[in-house]
Amino acid sequence: MRVRGLWVAGERAVGRVALGVLLALVVWWWYVLAVQGSPGDWAFDFRQFWQGANDVVNGVSPYPSAALLATAGDHLDPEGIREVFRFPYPAGAAVALAPLGLLGFDAAAAVWSALLIVSLLTAMWVLGVRDWRVLGVVISSAPVITAVRLGTLTPVLILLLAVAWRWRDRRWVAGGSPALAISMKLFLWPLVVWLAATRRWADAALACAGAVALTFTTWAAIGFDGLADYPELLRRLSDVVADRGFSLVALGVEAGLPRGAAEALPWLVGLALLAGVVALSRRGDGDRKAFS
Repeated sequence: MRVRGLWVAGERAVGRVALGVLLALVVWWWYVLAVQGSPGDWAFDFRQFWQGANDVVNGVSPYPSAALLATAGDHLDPEGIREVFRFPYPAGAAVALAPLGLLGFDAAAAVWSALLIVSLLTAMWVLGVRDWRVLGVVISSAPVITAVRLGTLTPVLILLLAVAWRWRDRRWVAGGSPALAISMKLFLWPLVVWLAATRRWADAALACAGAVALTFTTWAAIGFDGLADYPELLRRLSDVVADRGFSLVALGVEAGLPRGAAEALPWLVGLALLAGVVALSRRGDGDRKAFS
């Protein structure tokens, strides 16, 4: 029994030491990749968030004027897209990040990067991940490192999704967390379908109502600037970037499909996936499968 006890204690000690070493290595790795390895695109995406937050602090609309938006076209490179479209997100993100708008860009980017790392680690803790090997896979993956390097909202959204899943049986959390996520990035609206498919009707209604309320409240905070023209901003941005990068539209274009057929791919695949959510939710372990 004594030998077995020593063996178990040794395994625990090894796990803790390995976790500490892993975190130290990942911090160093993130520093090298994010700060030294790619200085040209460090916090590239965050600049738009910071610009929006800085505009809110200074009482200026974060959204582009009609004249600036009219210059959008396929000739724009990534920096041109950032300059023309300025802040192409709902007002909630700009208002929420207003404290960072009080700082200079470099200081704000450093704080934001730290918050992203904390968000990722907190999400793992909320989900009950304690195995250092799983943590190693997650925090050293290319999407995670890229998200931190570019300063995207993704790690924050991951935390909100983790909270929604962990406390999915608590109405205000299950509905409120998706509401906050959707108010910052609209593409997470399928979470409402998951809530409804798993018969959390009140939670789904709360998520919808909360997202609408947060969106209009934060837009009211900036005098509703840009609200009327926001659909047009999204349409023009979609026209410019749809066939670039990694998207179903880009895949269709590269495969030689007509433009109309390529633009239909996201609708076809998206509707099929939503139907899959509904179908899976009614089977064994449907909650987890539908969420995934």
